[in-house]
Amino acid sequence: MNLLEGERLIWSGRPSWRSMLAFYITWGVFALVPILVFALVNGLADQDWPIWIGAVATVALLALVLFIGWVKRIDTKYTVTDQRITIRYGILSRTENSAHIDRVQNVTTHQNVIQRMLRVGNVDFDTAGTDTTEIKFVGIDDPRGLREMIAKAYGDRIQELEAPDVR
Repeated sequence: MNLLEGERLIWSGRPSWRSMLAFYITWGVFALVPILVFALVNGLADQDWPIWIGAVATVALLALVLFIGWVKRIDTKYTVTDQRITIRYGILSRTENSAHIDRVQNVTTHQNVIQRMLRVGNVDFDTAGTDTTEIKFVGIDDPRGLREMIAKAYGDRIQELEAPDVR
């Protein structure tokens, strides 16, 4: 992301690798299906399917799950400056959602039980206006710390704007 003139970077990051664990566990279990099917067919039916085919399919699916999880994490970039909040998605095609910091009305953090155990969470920015663009950082480390950092930086910016110009 290119900074505007006079803009200062406050925080930049991606979803935490720990936030991807639920994705890896869910789809990793699904990737075990081929080897289980081959084992069941060989054990219950009088079939002699080569088990190595199921093993190769399982390894290929596990590799695909790892790759997709990595891409999901790498293709998302969160940025907070003293003027705007931006989310950028995509590698080949890009989508960028941005809101001016002055439009932010509420900053809410959320952590479900699993996220609390993994020490990750979501930060949701409610913006003024009627747009339907959602500004939500998903799966980041220390969501409360980020909220406090934004509040401090925004407070500093207001003080800079309200300070009398002494020359």
